[in-house]
Amino acid sequence: MIQQVQQAVFDPERFLVDIQETCRAIGAPLSEETILKVLVAFQASFARGAVLWRTTDLPGDGLNFRFYERVSIDAVSCAVNAKLLQPNHPLSQVIVSWSSLYSGAPQQSCDFDTKRGLTKIWVYLGDMRPLSDILSAPHVPLSIRNHAKTFYNLGLKLVRHVAADFTSNTVNIYFRAHGPLTLERASSLVGLADPAYLLTRGEVAEMRRFLNPVGFTFAVTMDYTTGEIKRVGVYALKLAPGTYPLMDERLKICQGREELLWGTGTIDETMEQRDEFIDVLLRAKSHYLQSESTGFDSNSVWFVTGCSSGLGKSISKAVYDAGFRIVATARSTASLSYLPDGPSVLKLCLDVTSGTSIEAALAAAVSHFGQINVVINNAGYGLRGDTEAVPEEEARNQMETNFWGPVRITRGAVRVFREVNGQGQGGTVVQISSLGGWIGFPGNAFYHASKFALEGFTESVAKEMDPSWNVKFLLVLLGGVRTNFASTSVWATLRHPAYDHPGSPLTQLLKYVANPASQDTRSDPNICARLLVNAVVGQQERPLPVRLLMGAETIPLIRGDIERTLKEMDDWKAETEGCSPKGGARLGVSALR
Repeated sequence: MIQQVQQAVFDPERFLVDIQETCRAIGAPLSEETILKVLVAFQASFARGAVLWRTTDLPGDGLNFRFYERVSIDAVSCAVNAKLLQPNHPLSQVIVSWSSLYSGAPQQSCDFDTKRGLTKIWVYLGDMRPLSDILSAPHVPLSIRNHAKTFYNLGLKLVRHVAADFTSNTVNIYFRAHGPLTLERASSLVGLADPAYLLTRGEVAEMRRFLNPVGFTFAVTMDYTTGEIKRVGVYALKLAPGTYPLMDERLKICQGREELLWGTGTIDETMEQRDEFIDVLLRAKSHYLQSESTGFDSNSVWFVTGCSSGLGKSISKAVYDAGFRIVATARSTASLSYLPDGPSVLKLCLDVTSGTSIEAALAAAVSHFGQINVVINNAGYGLRGDTEAVPEEEARNQMETNFWGPVRITRGAVRVFREVNGQGQGGTVVQISSLGGWIGFPGNAFYHASKFALEGFTESVAKEMDPSWNVKFLLVLLGGVRTNFASTSVWATLRHPAYDHPGSPLTQLLKYVANPASQDTRSDPNICARLLVNAVVGQQERPLPVRLLMGAETIPLIRGDIERTLKEMDDWKAETEGCSPKGGARLGVSALR
């Protein structure tokens, strides 16, 4: 907790110098002319209030600051008179409407940016107010009012405060939400912004760390014109005495934003801590913070193969969007243009059939980032055709890509986890397998052989690991996924005259695969990618399974195969046991598990 200091008279010149030095230290742009306008227009508010400073980790973004005070002001008029806001701006009209709802009660504060000036105006309503009042206020568009039923169904009926963001053309409604925050409730709330996002128990546990079990503040951000819900957020009502986060934890990293909140201190308290703020902020820009609940932080490095398209592209985007550093690989880096160029992204050419290429890529990743924490072996393709029609050379190429490529990368990754990463830090290897790594379908013999081999290899090597190395493995068994795999990652179907007729099993399978109705039921690659990232990140909260199934069809198919195997095992139990007159290798069973 920050020590209180005696408040002095606010000095705009000193404040400007502090802004200049802070922007210089963190590389943020600054328009002194704009800041002077802000200080002249809102000098009294800065003198009375407390300040929150924040910035983003995106190059070119300014330092953002906000004043807090408990005095009613007319922020819109102040901003318009200082030429920080255009007269009759639609968002300023809705701010005036909300501020006029309850006589004498609403109070306002503002967000400013050292580059753009005024960015946001807040209205604090003085008490919990019914949602109906907020939505029925003049200048609230129908597109936003249409969310009323959805909000009510989620129990979001009382509003704490509202805001309008002039840079993103959005409005914010901050609800008083009831607790406790369960996984089911959190998923419903997050689903407002992203119905496809799958929350993990670890994420919800992190959200609950400082939340009052009775209730919390829930924020919804909507586009003012279209009404689209852009994002949602969960905030603590008030931190209990003695439970303040440590300094480094008070700096939040969320969706690329870095934020330091000084609470209800004074301007001078903020200024006295400026050096510490800069120090913490710079360390955060170097990916300093680590999540206690997952063991993964923004410093974690994810090495992903086959990123040019399909699931690999979705995985790469999910890793990047989650804030991690990524080594994205493909046969040509030109296919990786969807990822931005920046300090957290390394794009490499990789041919997984070449041991030399694999060694070079792993070495380049370590040289660039200093470590590798997660390896995802995704690169692969399908080889379809009647077994007698497939040339041996093509069958061997299938094994080189789908089996030997992941094997070589896995062996190199384990060495990095053990010898390069910090002692005991370890790492995780994810093998993208398939339902075809468990069940064989007609016309895919060599594809299945590659995936069966990969699963056997992974199960074995996982049991070789010394527990102190902290190396984990995960097999991902995909069902049908809506990607371009069938068109670009499956080689031309090769037919043999003896099998090439309408009634053959492969012909029937090809007919099913080509049916648009079956294609529509396949899994969403973006959902699969987020599930994969969340499973890896949340493994301390929820240990990784040996196999993670993706796609509803995988469960009945694999369960049916298991049940058939069990039945056959029971049917032939006597014959099986009869092969071992002395009882079988019972002493070694525990070592084989």
